[in-house]
Amino acid sequence: MNEESRSSERDDASIEALMRAVGSRPMPSAQSLADARSAVEAEWRATVAARTRRRRFTTFGRNMHSTSERKLKAHMATAGHASHTLLWSS
Repeated sequence: MNEESRSSERDDASIEALMRAVGSRPMPSAQSLADARSAVEAEWRATVAARTRRRRFTTFGRNMHSTSERKLKAHMATAGHASHTLLWSS
């Protein structure tokens, strides 16, 4: 056994003794538990809502881009190159 492992065992024993001497902390009141649960749930709901909005916006933006791109390609294919130049200059 090396010095480091003996030191670690002494530290563990000291921490264990301290925790036994201090004991467990008192339980919070039912109202405190309910308040904490409510605060955590509100934060969770806000996080999920923000993620959903971000996902919808990204999907909407992606769909808009693909739709516009398809329309532009169709227009260029039917109207020819000259129309493409006019489309971008207007």
